[in-house]
Amino acid sequence: MSRKHSIVLLLAMVIAAIAANRPMRAEGIAQTGSSNRKTVWSGVYSTGQAARGQTAFQASCAGCHSPDLDKANKSARFRGPAFMDRWGEDNVESLYGYIRGRMPRSDPGSLSDSVYLDIVSRILEANDFPAGQEELTAAALKSIQVEGKDGPRPLESFSLVQVVGCLTQGDNNSWALANASNPARTSEGTQSAPEELKAAAVKSLGSLTFRLQNLAVLGPDINLDSHKGHKMFGKGTLMKMPTGDRISVTFMEMVDSSCTPDH
Repeated sequence: MSRKHSIVLLLAMVIAAIAANRPMRAEGIAQTGSSNRKTVWSGVYSTGQAARGQTAFQASCAGCHSPDLDKANKSARFRGPAFMDRWGEDNVESLYGYIRGRMPRSDPGSLSDSVYLDIVSRILEANDFPAGQEELTAAALKSIQVEGKDGPRPLESFSLVQVVGCLTQGDNNSWALANASNPARTSEGTQSAPEELKAAAVKSLGSLTFRLQNLAVLGPDINLDSHKGHKMFGKGTLMKMPTGDRISVTFMEMVDSSCTPDH
């Protein structure tokens, strides 16, 4: 074989090797990205924590709920389809906040934060979400999504959601959020914590438009005319309509006076 042919062959082998490795690297990047996304399937609590949660549940919650989360009908709201219908596509922090704010019914919020975390861990276990090596912590709650094995489902009509978008005025004094983000489920529809507003201010806009309904509920607290073109953070009930999705508003606040794709 001539020297020229040897060089050509070598170059062809190098190019083939690069081409062969390219999909592998791309696949590796995709896998890394998905593995960094935490869900209830990521092993976010330990078996020991869930065992403590069962003890705490029996001691503090059995008065209103059967102590056996795995079997009793009274506890169905905490497991199975009813659990997923209520908490699916939300984060674990919402579940924790709901339980901490309302239970035990005789003295809400009376347990320690660590005990509430244990109880949440037991509820996750009762729904067959796998245990891991680390215990569930308060710092991790917001980053853990509740979803089915096949991934998140599209939100259904009458879901309580939150969204950011640009406030625009249409015909007949109608109002809408344009360039809106995908709606995310929320468990609190009438107010917003400071950290929620900070997150909304830097949240990327999207390509959706939601016509706004029930704006009278906002009362004098917000002047829509003065917020035209502003980036708004809204909450409300999602209404899926053939003519376009709407949000029946329960809360709204400006998070940025500019509303461009860069905000």
